[in-house]
Amino acid sequence: MVVTSQEFFTLGKAECQTLGMPDLRFAIVPHPFGSLKRDVVRNHASKAWEQAKSGLTK
Repeated sequence: MVVTSQEFFTLGKAECQTLGMPDLRFAIVPHPFGSLKRDVVRNHASKAWEQAKSGLTK
């Protein structure tokens, strides 16, 4: 499971392919997130957690 921002998703998929892990699942958060308020980051983290749980149980 990879957690990444939208900005780096394409790069992450390419790296996974190159490293022989084309089916590795992703949880994707909006980009940028460094300047966001804490409550917004928590919301994004909650959504990423749901993506991660879903990806790990498929």
